[in-house]
Amino acid sequence: MNSEKDIAKGSFVSKLPLWLRWVLFLPASAAGSLLIAGLFMLFVSLGVNTSSGTLDGGWYRLLQSALFGGLFVYIGAFTAPKYQLAVGIALLIIAIILISVLSTLIVVTGTQSTWYQILHSASLLIGGGAALYSVYDQLKNK
Repeated sequence: MNSEKDIAKGSFVSKLPLWLRWVLFLPASAAGSLLIAGLFMLFVSLGVNTSSGTLDGGWYRLLQSALFGGLFVYIGAFTAPKYQLAVGIALLIIAIILISVLSTLIVVTGTQSTWYQILHSASLLIGGGAALYSVYDQLKNK
């Protein structure tokens, strides 16, 4: 059975067998965050306006990085049937490792400015950290 403290309780995910949820947590995390971040980028490129005007400059890219990091951590923790906080921490560590490798490659090859990469890395980690806190808060209050 699913654990009593399950942030997916009441959703279609909670009705899936435990083994399937364990199999799906990493692919769902990667695919879901890529899909939503990609849709966000599509909407911005099509010129969808916000209430305060269009998202111009590089701000929407920083927002997209934060959105990707947050969704990567949250979707994985949401999909996992047990140990959701530990899964969220593990996914945040995976994101840190991935960012470290990609940042090193970008800095070594000199394809983008270092500050640009640092801002995107920080944005992704802030999004992931916020999602991890959200998982913690939801589990604490159940």
